[in-house]
Amino acid sequence: MIKKGILFFALAFFFSLEIVSAIECGPVPSDGCLVTQDTTFVFEEYFLPHGISVGSGVSLDCNNATLDGGNSLYNGISLIRAENTKIENCFVENYERGNLFLWMSENIEIFNGSFSRSLSNYGIHIKESENVTLRNNFINENRVGLYVEGFSEDDYLHDIDESNFVDGGKVIYLSGDNVVVEGETAGHLEIVFAQNVFVSDNLVSGDGIKFYNINGLIAEDNSVSDSDFGIDVLFSENVSLSGNSFEENNFGARIYRTKEFSFSGNEILNSLFDGLIIAFSEFGRVRENVISESGWNGIDLSYSNDNLFFNNTIESSGESGIFAGGNEESLGNVFQFNRIYANGEYGFENRQRGRIIAKNNWWGSREKEEIEKMIFDKSDMKRTGRVVFEPFLRD
Repeated sequence: MIKKGILFFALAFFFSLEIVSAIECGPVPSDGCLVTQDTTFVFEEYFLPHGISVGSGVSLDCNNATLDGGNSLYNGISLIRAENTKIENCFVENYERGNLFLWMSENIEIFNGSFSRSLSNYGIHIKESENVTLRNNFINENRVGLYVEGFSEDDYLHDIDESNFVDGGKVIYLSGDNVVVEGETAGHLEIVFAQNVFVSDNLVSGDGIKFYNINGLIAEDNSVSDSDFGIDVLFSENVSLSGNSFEENNFGARIYRTKEFSFSGNEILNSLFDGLIIAFSEFGRVRENVISESGWNGIDLSYSNDNLFFNNTIESSGESGIFAGGNEESLGNVFQFNRIYANGEYGFENRQRGRIIAKNNWWGSREKEEIEKMIFDKSDMKRTGRVVFEPFLRD
């Protein structure tokens, strides 16, 4: 059984009340109905803005019927605390909360489905669930095609093979030691709870590349586009990301709760929001990267210590070239020999309380007064820290 946290008990109880009060779906489902027995739907297109729920120990065959949410703010198919359930041949689309949602469920099989056009959220969302098997599913035109999250290793160890596709590219979902992924074309590339990982020369479009709880990672010369995060590294250590290209993603790259990392020689171009996010991470080296035309900030740094940023080009961001945020100051971060110019509101925006060292950078001007206008710090708001930018480079 899955260990259920007290934190989620109230919500789980609420969902259970919803399920108990729902009517049985039967062969012709009605809006908000519940499947509690083996069921085969009549082949048809059903407009179900509240979706349906599926209970434990049942088999649901949608018989290629379509469940259309009409862009409602609900999930299409929900499995809450379900066990030993199989769902197949379901075409689910236009649910803005998500097309298929699993929470605190285990031993679930999802076969031969289509989960499309959740433009704000997920095609398939697996949350705090164990032993989920995905086969022959097509996940298209969602903000994120496949999203797995949880707290324990068991929440991530699922059976998801390459018969599943995100936006036309196969899903690669792996764990274990000495993992190598090289020269693949994919819609989703994710590696979880692994050691000694090498990922190189892959072309990914759809969900990007994600690493969760990795010790010893080299990711180089990959190209990622049209994804939520180009690359997402979480809860990892001893990480090297080099020579990668992240273009036209919502966010170029994120490094979260990771230590001892190197991010070098990468290109982050035309991100819709932030180019590079570094949060709760330490002992990193960010060097010789080009971060250009980010919609928000080129670099967003928060709650992170002892990171060195040098020889980077950060230009043409919509808001600030570098944004240092968070309620607590980040200590020991140094910015040197970077080219920070032609950004929107500021070249460097410090909203933290601590002082930041940003000496010997090129700001696109030789005039101190002009550079001061590009920097938001203690001189603009007393509760923030100073950005020490002198001496600065003049060419």
